[in-house]
Amino acid sequence: MRREFENKNIQITARIFVSLSISILFSIIIFHSFNTFSVDYIDITISLSISISMFISGIGIVSISFYNSKSSDRDAHSELLLKIEKISEPIFEKFHHPRDSKIQRGSFYKFLFSRLPIKTLVFKSDIVEDEKLVHILRPYWDGVWYRPNYIPQTHNVSDRDTGVIVRFHELLVCAWESLAVIKEIEKNKLNKITISEGTNGSRWFWKAFYKASIKYRNFSDISILDGMSRDSALEIISLSISSVHYVKEELTEQQGTPDWGIISQARISVFICDYLRWISFMYQKFQLLRIENSVNRCGSISDEKFNNLLDRFDFEKTKDFQASAIQVIERGTHILGTFLFRRKLQISSVPSIFLGIFTLTYSYTLSVFLGLSDMDVVFYAIMTVYIFTLATVLECFWFLGELFLANLTN
Repeated sequence: MRREFENKNIQITARIFVSLSISILFSIIIFHSFNTFSVDYIDITISLSISISMFISGIGIVSISFYNSKSSDRDAHSELLLKIEKISEPIFEKFHHPRDSKIQRGSFYKFLFSRLPIKTLVFKSDIVEDEKLVHILRPYWDGVWYRPNYIPQTHNVSDRDTGVIVRFHELLVCAWESLAVIKEIEKNKLNKITISEGTNGSRWFWKAFYKASIKYRNFSDISILDGMSRDSALEIISLSISSVHYVKEELTEQQGTPDWGIISQARISVFICDYLRWISFMYQKFQLLRIENSVNRCGSISDEKFNNLLDRFDFEKTKDFQASAIQVIERGTHILGTFLFRRKLQISSVPSIFLGIFTLTYSYTLSVFLGLSDMDVVFYAIMTVYIFTLATVLECFWFLGELFLANLTN
């Protein structure tokens, strides 16, 4: 966010410099043939400059007023948070307490992982071509697709063991992606709950999260890792499960009085919904891992039993949530895009407003005191009026051009 504003300040300064430079060159060419001015010409020039400056400043101020007067913006964000809270309830219930859900029991994970036929999890392979990946993220479908054929470790194991390996890798990738979203929240300074604020569970999570971020390269692309031990995988999955408590508390805090701009509020809404989507994928992969483990232990299960297990694990409800999450993300992204568009107009109007007000003040001051000066001073004063007026007009056209192009592309 800070870098974004620094870039905008550089762009504004550059625009003003370019406009003034063009105006100076043009004025020098025009005024090269002038030696003196009549009183009427001076009055017309100053009056025209004042009128143009007032008009252009008004254009910029109206655009800012349009941006600030949208009271429905915050209402849209509040409705978005309420919708996220409503659709997230079934997911939060899955992570309510270890006695109610095996997904939160560390001992159960250790039991599942002890049956894993490989000791190291692999996310990249030398036999994979550059354009192919061992796993493919599919956030609008089933989360992730892991392709074991590209991993040498799976070539000497049975099909049943391969199923366990695939589900285990997919479970880990979903856990990783959920933590990557939290890292984005923290990097953009959008979290209200920190290591020093919130409940004990949230503060404990942040302490563990900071340590894990250093250890696992800020949860960037998991493909950069050479491999991961089962203990490290268990650490990441456990941390992802612990993050549910924090996100639930963060969502509650975000519904309170906002502490920052509407754009940041829209971003945190999209991030939270994206996180919940990955957590739901993680829950699905966990249940599929349990089914694969049962198949591996029993030899096979009938289609009827498999479907019963899916019903027991609420797969349809989880899919319904994911569909709702996608809709909320699309809605939040649309709202965010609208806010960014309006802020772009606001920032883009700053140079024309600044030059317009400055030129207006300068021209009005000249109209009062110019009669007391000699002709040399009058000559350069009028030339300066031309420079600032022309720069103001150029900035106005620049602003209107950006406005026109933005409407064409949106």
